[in-house]
Amino acid sequence: MSAEAPFYYDPGQAAIAIGYKNNAFIADKVLPRIQTGTSQKYSWRRYRLNEVFSIPDTEVGRTGRPNEIEFGYDEIESRTRDYGLEDPIPQSDIDNAAGANAISPVNTATQMLSELVMLDRERRVANLVQNLNIYPSSQRVTLSGTSQLSDYSNSDPIGIIEEAMLVPIRRPNVMVISEEGFSKLSRHPKIVQAFNANEGGSGIATINFIATLFRLDEVVIGQAWYNAARRGQNPTLSRIWGKHISLIRQEPVQLPYTMTFGFTAMTGSKIAGQRPDPNIGLKGGVRIRVGEQIEENISGPEFGYFIQNAFA
Repeated sequence: MSAEAPFYYDPGQAAIAIGYKNNAFIADKVLPRIQTGTSQKYSWRRYRLNEVFSIPDTEVGRTGRPNEIEFGYDEIESRTRDYGLEDPIPQSDIDNAAGANAISPVNTATQMLSELVMLDRERRVANLVQNLNIYPSSQRVTLSGTSQLSDYSNSDPIGIIEEAMLVPIRRPNVMVISEEGFSKLSRHPKIVQAFNANEGGSGIATINFIATLFRLDEVVIGQAWYNAARRGQNPTLSRIWGKHISLIRQEPVQLPYTMTFGFTAMTGSKIAGQRPDPNIGLKGGVRIRVGEQIEENISGPEFGYFIQNAFA
């Protein structure tokens, strides 16, 4: 019995997987990707803030030596993880799709697998960033009742968000919010009044205005949905990003330096290809595989603030 042919990379499929985008996904903006090179093993530094922010004596005598400072940090050793999916395609499907204007089942499978791999990453990032326990106790709050920003009569979104922005040791520059949450925030009468610069309370504030209002570099809106039901059951669609607001500080990162809220370590590029499988259908077929080697990290929770249940 002959050995099954190994999986191999296909440049065309890899280009599809790398180039595939879904604007509803925000994971790459929330926890940006950083390359680890060719090895899955990597390390990053968690700096000790009591040393980084302590002010040393910098005065130097005429013949003296400057004080020596050594920045303390904990070296975190880690490695990226493998995430991927396969789709079996019968050779008959490929044959039936032959023709100048035919849609390639191989390319279609590559796109759909890319979508699902990205969807799973979106959920992982949302679960991390929306985990109340990630944040220091002084940098999180849970709203309820009339304090929730969906209560247009009693809540104060400008006061709540601006006060939250003052707590982290570096002012957040990114707001992470769901589509549903942004819709409610942008229509809040106090936000609209600020947007209109008058007492008028009707209308919708723009994303750019809200970013400017709170001195943010970006407002990132999560729009993705997923099916919470088991495979084979009627779909139960839910939003991946909940009714919360995360305010985070993101800085450009070059490993191992990580003075930022979070990042995603990535080894190489996205993987895509195929291998023959004689056990698919009568004529055999191919297995399409798409995946990536990544790991999400919250490297500086002290650079964030979490407003849980911001909206009802």
